[in-house]
Amino acid sequence: MERRLLLPVNLTKYIEEEQRCLRLIEPEVGKLLPIIDSTKGTIYTIGNGGSASTASHFVGDMVKTAKRKVISLCDNSGLITAISNDHHFIDCFEKQIEVLIDKEDLLIAISVSGDSLNLIRGVQAAKRVGTKTIGLLGKKGGTLKIICDYSVVVPSDSYEICEDIHLAVCHILAKGVSK
Repeated sequence: MERRLLLPVNLTKYIEEEQRCLRLIEPEVGKLLPIIDSTKGTIYTIGNGGSASTASHFVGDMVKTAKRKVISLCDNSGLITAISNDHHFIDCFEKQIEVLIDKEDLLIAISVSGDSLNLIRGVQAAKRVGTKTIGLLGKKGGTLKIICDYSVVVPSDSYEICEDIHLAVCHILAKGVSK
């Protein structure tokens, strides 16, 4: 007797929604390649939860494939928890950026909602020193869409679809920069 796996979502509809979103953001993604290519300093990434994982994954692809200096500010759990303990969690990226980032660097903030206070404060800190900022965002882009210099907004309310596409965009950027 054959058993069929019952999926919680219709896989075909899920993939069609991802394809729809990818078609809509393709022109904006293409605009990011020259920005990343022209960055003379370090590229820093920030995000929370699944977006933090994407930020870290992007570092691996960019260092290994594109041979670029990229650092995720999500990866030092000791530093993040020390800042969160001594100050507040919303300061965890801002405090790192105030020490590390320079004008010739680039900050990429990854967020589905675009409204996480720690990411907003991180972007604001980068902008205070004149660093260019990119937001890989979802839904309607939130506050980060307004304050980032460049944004790609995945037009979906699904966290899963936004996170899938953010990772795909990171892969595309790493491949594009490495050529």
